[in-house]
Amino acid sequence: MQRAVSLLRANWSKAVIEKDVSKLMKLYTKEALFKGTLSDVPVQGRKGIKKYFDDFVCKVKDIKFNDDNYLFRRDELLTEMGTYTFYLNDKTHKNEKVVANYQFIYEMQKRGPKIISHFSSLASCD
Repeated sequence: MQRAVSLLRANWSKAVIEKDVSKLMKLYTKEALFKGTLSDVPVQGRKGIKKYFDDFVCKVKDIKFNDDNYLFRRDELLTEMGTYTFYLNDKTHKNEKVVANYQFIYEMQKRGPKIISHFSSLASCD
C-alpha cells in the first residue's frame, strides 16, 4: 500500500515538473474534489482540475515532498497529509520557494490508488 502511494506521488510530481497535464488527470478519479495551492476556489471533476493545472504547471520549476507526511488507512481509502515545496519560475514568481500543506485522499482500485480528493493551501513563502 505504502509503495503504491509513493509511486503515485512520484508520478504526480514528475507530471507536474514535466508539465504533462494529461498524465496528471489520469491520477485523479473523474469526480475528484480539488483545491489548488494558488487558488481560493475548490472544484470537482477533471475539467476543473485540468483548468487549474494548465496554468499551474507553467509556473513550476521543481517540487519536493517534505519528510513530514502522514498516511492513514481505513478500508479502501488512504489519507496522506504533509507539506511540499514548489519552486516557481515565471514572470510573477521568479525562483520563488512556496511551501504548502497538502492532503490527498486515495481510493484503492484494482490498478492501484487514484486521487479522490486533493487539498492544498499555502503554508509560507520565502
